[in-house]
Amino acid sequence: SIHQAFSRKLSQFALEEVRKIVEDEHYGKLIYAGGDDVLAFLPIEEVLKCAYDLQEKFKEVLSPKASMSAGIVIVHHKYPLYLALEEVNNAEKKAKKHYGKNAFCLRFLSHGGEPRECGGNWELVEFIDELICKFKNEEISSNFAYEYLEIVEELYDKNDKSKIREILKSELKRVFFRKVGDKDIIKKFFQEQVLKWFNELDIYNFANLLLICRKIAGEVRV
Repeated sequence: SIHQAFSRKLSQFALEEVRKIVEDEHYGKLIYAGGDDVLAFLPIEEVLKCAYDLQEKFKEVLSPKASMSAGIVIVHHKYPLYLALEEVNNAEKKAKKHYGKNAFCLRFLSHGGEPRECGGNWELVEFIDELICKFKNEEISSNFAYEYLEIVEELYDKNDKSKIREILKSELKRVFFRKVGDKDIIKKFFQEQVLKWFNELDIYNFANLLLICRKIAGEVRV
């Protein structure tokens, strides 16, 4: 009876909730939904919100203790579909293996550029959304993410890991505030959000996250 109840809830999620979230709420196209497996195409500005809403609904339908992992891949519209599907499968596996079972892995494959990847638990989505918004509204310098990644790539692998993190933290503050001024709202965002996730994430994961947010902000059309 427990298995039957679980199966019913999975079917309810797949048949009654997924399409509504993907297509009605986030303007995507659902390709497949079966149990806890979902495959969909979404606009770049909606994909993270949609993934977040799906896992929230999954917990609501099944149990607050239920978890959902996701592989999210952003590619150019001319990118071969079969390769994109391979990337999604690999990202989903990495989400579970590297970022935890209740997490996502986001890969950004720019047209002709180097692939970038970031990931973490679902709480990270709110920070990513806010960061994208600040890049798009030019509250943060458009060059900030690129400059910081260059610093990380130059320093991190060539120095003592136990000491370099504090140096990179200082560099983060220096580069972040170099062109945005000393506005109170930006200072609060830096202290409460940017530093929080810098402390919680792996260095390269954090630096890639900044760059991916900048790239997404540049692609979003309003």
